[in-house]
Amino acid sequence: MGYWEIITKSGDDALWGDAPADCLDAGAARLVVRMCSELGRTPTPDEVLDAVPSAPEITEAAAQARAAFSADIGRSPTEDEMSYGMVFSSGGVREIIAGVGNQNA
Repeated sequence: MGYWEIITKSGDDALWGDAPADCLDAGAARLVVRMCSELGRTPTPDEVLDAVPSAPEITEAAAQARAAFSADIGRSPTEDEMSYGMVFSSGGVREIIAGVGNQNA
């Protein structure tokens, strides 16, 4: 799995990669499935993003992302790297919703 260099908000060099991103995306997909069940409809992107801070699916996915990063890179990701990863994954929320919504249709 690939990793790429990023520049954080503070201007520091950092890394992010496919393996931790996949963990976060899977957590977002689990959140969307739960929200579909609870709402009886496909949630909007804003509803999903509003649910992220308190969603157990995202807490679990973040722990998995940290573990994947650590296994691949040999250190824990910084908070800036995790923040970037969350933003990176949130950009795919519309695609995740579309995929899950089509499965539940």
